[in-house]
Amino acid sequence: MLKKWFKKFVTEKEVDRKISEALGVKWLQSMQKLDVKDGDIVVIRHPGVLSVDAHRKYRDAIKEAIQKYGVDVHVMVFEEGAEIEVWEKQ
Repeated sequence: MLKKWFKKFVTEKEVDRKISEALGVKWLQSMQKLDVKDGDIVVIRHPGVLSVDAHRKYRDAIKEAIQKYGVDVHVMVFEEGAEIEVWEKQ
């Protein structure tokens, strides 16, 4: 009942827009497909600093979500814009 009443006044598009404004994100329209294979290393860049426990939980949650699709990956979480490069020895 409340849902029908609510729909009369607010459209789904308006709700998405308000959420996007509040969280500073674009929803599914901006998401890309993650194409991974067994043994890949997934690197997550987090803009802030995480506690040791939060870092572990974040990494493990991403790995578990990907493993649900039958893909075994390694996950690395870099904080505060940290990046990694590999230079090959010539």
